[in-house]
Amino acid sequence: MDTELERYLRRSPKPQFSAELFRAGVTSKFTRDCQAEIYEIGSVGKVFTTTLLAILDRQGFISINDLVSKFRSDLPFAGQVSLRQLASHTSGLPSNPVTGAKLVTESYLGMFISSFREEDFNRYLRNLRKLRSPGRFRYSNVGMALLGEILSSALGTSYESAILEHICKPLGMSDTSVAVPQTQGNLVVGHNSKGRPVEPFKWAGMEAAGVWRSTTGDMMKFLRAMLGYSGDGWRELAGVTTNPVAKVSKRMAVGLGWLTYKSERAGTLIWHDGGTLGQNAAVAWSQELDSACVLCTNQRPGLREILLPGRDIGTVALRILSGSNGKST
Repeated sequence: MDTELERYLRRSPKPQFSAELFRAGVTSKFTRDCQAEIYEIGSVGKVFTTTLLAILDRQGFISINDLVSKFRSDLPFAGQVSLRQLASHTSGLPSNPVTGAKLVTESYLGMFISSFREEDFNRYLRNLRKLRSPGRFRYSNVGMALLGEILSSALGTSYESAILEHICKPLGMSDTSVAVPQTQGNLVVGHNSKGRPVEPFKWAGMEAAGVWRSTTGDMMKFLRAMLGYSGDGWRELAGVTTNPVAKVSKRMAVGLGWLTYKSERAGTLIWHDGGTLGQNAAVAWSQELDSACVLCTNQRPGLREILLPGRDIGTVALRILSGSNGKST
């Protein structure tokens, strides 16, 4: 792991970096310049949302195949979209709740998110009438945020409370939350792509799409649960959420939140990455390899890191998991 991470950090330096790898029953850690432990994990938190969906389906509280209209009959598209489609990015809903101008620059993105409110999200949904290619994969923060709102409303609680009660508390994930901790001493400071510090990430109304904070240790507890180390019930949930729903590319498919990658040398790898305005994270795991990997950084990736092959943190996580040592997985 160290070699691959050193290579990554030489190409894409970060103010702070943390990693954990579970393999052959042993957990190893790697840190660089760590001053705090709680990172923003961004869209990695989407898999909490879809795991909650699978839990409530198993309990018979709701069904993965329920239509949105059962919960939000006020939405124009509600009768055309199921919870399964929201969870698998196959609903045809847009990527982000924006009309007209596109989220291109970091500065515009920051202003848009900081001024966004929950009522803005619901207003956007009620005005959304035309869906794009339902049934095909189209990554959607809008769909995942709506799914989180539906699940928490059905439970009669807040979205964060629902995840804490059904996932974090049972697994002992005590440092995982949406809210900024009252004591911020252990909260990692994020940086934009130019290395300038940014405020803790918030996106009102979009929490289920990726406004979670966690540690590598807490995330490893979650991944080990997916591997079955917290009981067969969690392994069964993992089977539900990783079962492919739609094709993404030649080797990649999407389940309920999770992405699956068919590696030539390592079999099926399960993964997700995420980013905020100042941090970046990725998780990957494999039942076949009985292994898991968590990577967290406190700087938003720049264009070179995003565009150049093999530089993004998700690819690095897959390489470490597969033991490819920088070669193609």
